[in-house]
Amino acid sequence: MSKTMAMNLLEDWCRGMEVDIHRSLLVTGIPEDCGQAEIEETLNGVLSPLGPYRVLNKIFVREENVKAALIEVGPAVFFLPPFSRVTSGVS
Repeated sequence: MSKTMAMNLLEDWCRGMEVDIHRSLLVTGIPEDCGQAEIEETLNGVLSPLGPYRVLNKIFVREENVKAALIEVGPAVFFLPPFSRVTSGVS
């Protein structure tokens, strides 16, 4: 999935579900045959250090033949605006 497509999906999904994009995470590339239990087990292993989170929704992305999940993280996590850039002081 292209970066632009992923950002558009995240923005549209957050707007449609009325959730804060700065507390949301889009997980893409989930194999079509991956079941609910396997998705939850994998996400828990990766996201549990961030604190509480919940899977808000999942969809099938036809163009990529994969699933995507919209995750909402707890109040302790706040993502920077999507197109922010970090630069170093080294030239």
